[in-house]
Amino acid sequence: LREQAAELHRRRIELYRRAAEAHQRGGITGHGQAAYYSDEGRLLEGPIRRLNAMAALAAFRQCNPDPHSTVLDLHWLTVKE
Repeated sequence: LREQAAELHRRRIELYRRAAEAHQRGGITGHGQAAYYSDEGRLLEGPIRRLNAMAALAAFRQCNPDPHSTVLDLHWLTVKE
């Protein structure tokens, strides 16, 4: 799941790069393309968040199989998670 999220993140970066290039070209066509690429990149934010959340939950459950344990293992999770 983390790798899938990373792949979408790379794709989002590429779309934003294309948007920046189109914006620099300017004109009606350039600004229209920039808006398109920017919107496409923005649409990937939700799926990236969902995949990372699913990965965090899977990692948490794998590291903490006993729900009655008083020890909490947070390996493989980020600070935000």
